[in-house]
Amino acid sequence: MRRDAQLVGISEFVDQRLSDFRDRPDAWGPPEAVELQALQLLEQELVTREPFALKVNPSLVMTHYANAIRTLYGSDRTPQLHELEPSDSEPFGATLFRVCTLARRTLGERHRGRSVTRQFPDGFDTPVLHRSYSNVLADQRLDWLPDPWGYPEMKLQSIAIKSALRLLKRPAFTALAPLDVWKDRDNIRPATQILPFDRLAYQCVVDSVTPPMFANMSARVFGWRLSRISQSPGVYVDNTTEWHEFQAQVASHSAASRYCLRLDIRDFFPSLSPDVLIRNLPISAEASGLLHSMLEPWATTPGRTGLPQRSHASFALANCVLMSIDEHLEAKRPSYWCRWTDDMYVFSDSYHQLREILGDITALLARLGLTPNARKTTLLEREHGGEGVFVASGGLEIAGPGIERRETTAQLVADLLARGGEASRSEVVEVCRRILYERSKELAAMLLARAGEFPHGADRIARVVRELGLSSNAIPWIIEYARAHLSPADWSVAAWATVVTHQSRSSVLVDFFEKVVRFGTGPQALLPIACFWLARWKVDGVKELLEARIEAATHAWELRTLVSARAMLGALQPELRSELGLSDRLIATQVVSGRWRPTWEFRDTAAPSPRVVVRLVRSHS
Repeated sequence: MRRDAQLVGISEFVDQRLSDFRDRPDAWGPPEAVELQALQLLEQELVTREPFALKVNPSLVMTHYANAIRTLYGSDRTPQLHELEPSDSEPFGATLFRVCTLARRTLGERHRGRSVTRQFPDGFDTPVLHRSYSNVLADQRLDWLPDPWGYPEMKLQSIAIKSALRLLKRPAFTALAPLDVWKDRDNIRPATQILPFDRLAYQCVVDSVTPPMFANMSARVFGWRLSRISQSPGVYVDNTTEWHEFQAQVASHSAASRYCLRLDIRDFFPSLSPDVLIRNLPISAEASGLLHSMLEPWATTPGRTGLPQRSHASFALANCVLMSIDEHLEAKRPSYWCRWTDDMYVFSDSYHQLREILGDITALLARLGLTPNARKTTLLEREHGGEGVFVASGGLEIAGPGIERRETTAQLVADLLARGGEASRSEVVEVCRRILYERSKELAAMLLARAGEFPHGADRIARVVRELGLSSNAIPWIIEYARAHLSPADWSVAAWATVVTHQSRSSVLVDFFEKVVRFGTGPQALLPIACFWLARWKVDGVKELLEARIEAATHAWELRTLVSARAMLGALQPELRSELGLSDRLIATQVVSGRWRPTWEFRDTAAPSPRVVVRLVRSHS
């Protein structure tokens, strides 16, 4: 993490100094002195990334620098720029900047491994596949709605990777399962659920083409990018470190600049069409075809367009699409700018410069089919003497994200309840974090009594209820809440239902879950939890109910859920057991041992044989 932070600083320093060489070369001495300083900067950046690189090959930087000159200006050119004849069309500083940019790119690519984009789908490098598998496992821990069975098909790495590659040979990706996640009380985030092998195949393709995509990414772009040190395919930065650095930069420049442009893109992920996305990525035609074969059918899911959300692969693609914005900001040279995906901050002491930049960015976004979010895009002026506090035209105070709130937890809860549904998800998350830290059941009960006002914080409040042992108080309210929210994809109901435990069984809850499974009563996002607990409690008639639903299932995600629950109940009908490749002995052992627990309670959840869903996906894709 420390080396990542060091490389952020050195890369930004090199960017700034090379820009100075381009714009004011005379201020740094004669051409030969400026060229020598540029070479030293490249060596410093390389040593920060690879400490022993110059010990192994002392002339490494000079070799790449000379190759860059020959590539840009012909093989007959001398490797020293200052010895070339001056050009009227391009001054020395601009020429030096172009050569250094190309040399930095090739130096960064030298250890990224052999290109795999030329060998799709069978030629993936083994290390890349293993990294993609690890990336998906990390992704799944951050899902909006965790899988009760812990994604059993991903338990065996070799089976998961082979199944993903099989999908890439004959692309037949399954439609996404919609999930409506509340952004706030009034707005929905159109999220989705992707079948595990589809998700792994998607990650494999994206990880394999990341080196050319991220080759020229500015050091001022934070998060969801390749490691600033290795630049190897599929090796990403630590987002926690990146977020803290992003916050620190915003807070620092908030205190130093008079004006700030804060810009957000409206419906960023849903608005990115597959065609526009692929057209703006520097990848091979074969890789483009594979991405298109995934994204096109996914975009046909009703109410779901653009890129699937809550996916590391999607974040990486989206980050690269905005590089044209980064290049424009570099050219405009404001006091400072930085970006976290579609969340941008631009600082300047000139109000008119920021107005001009906003107009330019709006035009660039239009070419990508995107528009700024008018509600969140604001040009702010810092208060006189204020440190990082800006006041918008309407008088709203907006503090830099690095500024911490210092109220007591009780004050935070009181403020949250006073604001009700107007509070943001970030405020709900902070309150829940503080309550858990203090283990305050009193404050948790106060929050639970008003929980219906915060559907956008359902997952975090549910965690507070689970960890503080308040589940029995919440069950009756959750059933009433579910009956009042009948949207098929409503995420909040399923998030609340994660408070159910083995001891929560009651005739009312069993009856409610049976109706969810039998008739589709209530949000279908609740189906996995209902199936899991009916099977876990071994409710009378649940085996026959699940088998009947399996026969009638039309969506692969629904089928996966029903089969996973049915596998908890022992031997299946012979024909179904044969089709799915289930082991009676394995299933019986797992059920008898009592190791079935929902993922959010125990991370070592015992699960059906990975062959269950391997066969399922292959036969229903």
